Amino acid sequence: MVFFGSYKLPILNFSFLFGIIGSLKLIYGGIAQLVRVYGSHP
Repeated sequence: MVFFGSYKLPILNFSFLFGIIGSLKLIYGGIAQLVRVYGSHP
């Protein structure tokens, strides 16, 4: 099962990686916004 999952199409893996990168960018953006808000209003 694991081998079959890793043997899937590379396109699915790339879309999965892009999804992870996108979510990380969203999380980083949210943290940056919180830092800006708390930085301007201590």
